[in-house]
Amino acid sequence: MVVVEIKLWPLGDAEKSRSLGSLRIANTGKGTKEEGIYDVTLFGPDGQVLKRERISGFRRLEQGGPELTLMALQAVLKPPGRFSLSALAQKLRQWRQAF
Repeated sequence: MVVVEIKLWPLGDAEKSRSLGSLRIANTGKGTKEEGIYDVTLFGPDGQVLKRERISGFRRLEQGGPELTLMALQAVLKPPGRFSLSALAQKLRQWRQAF
């Protein structure tokens, strides 16, 4: 399971941080060696479930954790059309290749 914690650090102060929520990505075990299927849950700051979605077709051999996280965010947030998550994913791939 991948867990992404979303926290606010007022003015960068970790001691005053507070949770804004979390994202949990769980492997369903129903995929193949090449393609994964994941259940995604978005939680609010109090742990309440805000949204559940499923990701299928994740290319395990070609993609990694950052791409899975982007797909999970896209699944639960459904960004408006003017925001291109695919462009952001492309930038991430370029960045990863540079290092």
